[in-house]
Amino acid sequence: MSAKKAKTLKATTTRTQPVRHSRVVCLVSEEEMRIIDEYLKKYRITNKSNWMRETLSRLSTRTLMRIIQPCSANMTCADNEYHDRHQLHETGAH
Repeated sequence: MSAKKAKTLKATTTRTQPVRHSRVVCLVSEEEMRIIDEYLKKYRITNKSNWMRETLSRLSTRTLMRIIQPCSANMTCADNEYHDRHQLHETGAH
């Protein structure tokens, strides 16, 4: 019995995936859900949670890179502030 217990303990201590404690919930329309389900089916994606996490990470990284990229080393802080204000004005965000 102790060998079985040791096996169980070893399996739990060699976990490769991080333990997630935070939950994110978003509501989608029936049409959006249909689109997501069709995409997952088309590309044979079986783990919807993992796909959602990776997709959100990829999109947020891409968005951050678009913001950071124009701010090169030769720009001053004033140039960066102008760029930020100009970009917010273009998108309609205030």
